[in-house]
Amino acid sequence: RWHSRLGASYAFMNISGCVVATIFLLHWLTCIWGYMGASELRDPSEEGWVGLYAQTRGEQLASYDFWDIYNLSMYFCAMTLTGVGFGDVIPCSKAEIVLSTTTMFATGFIWAWVIANVVNVVNNLDAFKAYQQKQSDDLNALMDARALPTDLRRRVRKHLFESFNVHRQKHQQETTRILSAGLQGEIAIASGADKVCNCVWYLQDIEPDVLVELVNFFIPDMYSPAEYIIQKHAVSVIRRGSCWRLGRVLTRDSVIGEDMLLCSEFLRETAFPKTMNFVEVMTLQRKDLCLVCEKFPEFSKRIRLAQIRLAIRRGFIYYARQIRVLKAMIGSPKTNNGDFATGLATLQGIKATAQGPRFEQTNDENFNDMCGLISKLKEKMGDAKTSRRFKTASPRSPTSRALRSERMNKATFRVDSKEEESGSEEWEGGGAGPSVIPGGSKSNDYFR
Repeated sequence: RWHSRLGASYAFMNISGCVVATIFLLHWLTCIWGYMGASELRDPSEEGWVGLYAQTRGEQLASYDFWDIYNLSMYFCAMTLTGVGFGDVIPCSKAEIVLSTTTMFATGFIWAWVIANVVNVVNNLDAFKAYQQKQSDDLNALMDARALPTDLRRRVRKHLFESFNVHRQKHQQETTRILSAGLQGEIAIASGADKVCNCVWYLQDIEPDVLVELVNFFIPDMYSPAEYIIQKHAVSVIRRGSCWRLGRVLTRDSVIGEDMLLCSEFLRETAFPKTMNFVEVMTLQRKDLCLVCEKFPEFSKRIRLAQIRLAIRRGFIYYARQIRVLKAMIGSPKTNNGDFATGLATLQGIKATAQGPRFEQTNDENFNDMCGLISKLKEKMGDAKTSRRFKTASPRSPTSRALRSERMNKATFRVDSKEEESGSEEWEGGGAGPSVIPGGSKSNDYFR
């Protein structure tokens, strides 16, 4: 109870215990030696260590009082404890020799215990630093054994040095695992993890309970210069360093992979940022976000709405790009029938989406433009055999599958690891295809 209030380290407690035990032992040994020395004051005819010490110094025994004998006794016991032994205090009688031998053994054991505790405390002052140094030595031995190039060795050592704080944070996170989830979250928030959440637009201003649960899943990581940050199923926030992506420099508090909510690969960013220097990030995996959504339904609805909003925005961009490509394809004389078949499949997929019940308010002018493009493509194809081949091949066309509409009747954020790998799900109209706006699956999965 008192230790939890004071918060003293166990290293300090161990050193304090050694000091108290040493003083306690020295005091009692001093009292025993002082008792034997005081007997000479009572009976000067007895010869003992006090009389011999006074004789060697040319002093009278009668000039010594009780405190003088106590100080001499403490002096002798301390010399015996530390192993110094100047030899100016010598036992004379048989009883004093036996007591001296006992003192040597007792002080020898207590001094060995004191030294062991002091060495242990010194070694554990920074246990992680010692572990990191051991890892560095192991890496050096590995690089020597495999005869790695000098430049690669230099970059490995540099990365290990720069990532020291990152690995220390991971070590500290593992240390806090012995606490409850609530205390872990409060510690993370007090350490500034809530600022990382505020960098992601769909994680801003969330409820305190959700924030306490969510910050536990942010994991620090480090990337070396000229590396690509490839995180398809995670969102990362830069805490140090800078990256380059699509002509834009990403610095501190920039977000990478915010579209990890989307299941459709063609709606995600295909360009991965390249590091310009050592980059430290805080990463949240999609599976961990799903665990938080399972505990908090309201937060799940919020993520679901963010997922729909992001999918619609990316869907419009993708639709505009496809229309631009198809218009250029129609005017190109080098386009073959295979390209026309793929383009026709794309437009028919967009047309089927626009005719769906969820898109009843589609602009008629845009819809007529799509129908006109379809007619032009069919005229370009010309050959009826090509059309028949297309009818057979279009269900297997990846572009056609990618543009099929999804159901949006569930307001939950679900994911399935198996479907995530395959990127497909069953549709109401039959067949399989990747999801643009996921929702409404039989699986208990927060991305579906």
